[in-house]
Amino acid sequence: MRGQQQRGQFAEQLAVRERQRVRFVRTEAIDWIEASGNYSILHAGRENHVVRETLSNFEQQLSGDEFVRVSRSAIVRLDRIQHLEPAFS
Repeated sequence: MRGQQQRGQFAEQLAVRERQRVRFVRTEAIDWIEASGNYSILHAGRENHVVRETLSNFEQQLSGDEFVRVSRSAIVRLDRIQHLEPAFS
């Protein structure tokens, strides 16, 4: 996940290892990030990228103006939220 380009102090793209190569995923393409054990899954449109990074690490790399951690296991891009449902009755 190292080697990302920075905009101010926040990443514009993230380096994702895929087999024998490294692919760059632009942060503007990321819809949400899901924790999965020791890994995280970047959901970007129809593509999913599995990386060995914690959500806490992503929180430090991504702008709080664009992304918000909504639970222990998810970070969401704010402009992708369509509606909210309360967890209580």
